[in-house]
Amino acid sequence: MNLYCYTPKYVVYQEKKLRTIKSRVYSGNIDNLTNVSEFLEEDSSIKFEDISELVNEHSTNLEKLFNQYFPEDIRVNYK
Repeated sequence: MNLYCYTPKYVVYQEKKLRTIKSRVYSGNIDNLTNVSEFLEEDSSIKFEDISELVNEHSTNLEKLFNQYFPEDIRVNYK
């Protein structure tokens, strides 16, 4: 087995994970986002509603990067 055999499974896992995170952020459920939860606990002047769009934007950018680095057809970047 080589890296190319595992890449599709990894990408699918990451895509599902990012979709789950975005869905939870949209619904206001950030229990699984430890760093965000801790950040909000440390600074009570910041509310989740203030940063939710930023978290969603970050997740969207991560999705784009995964698609760039792990395209469905690995030959895409080599044309």
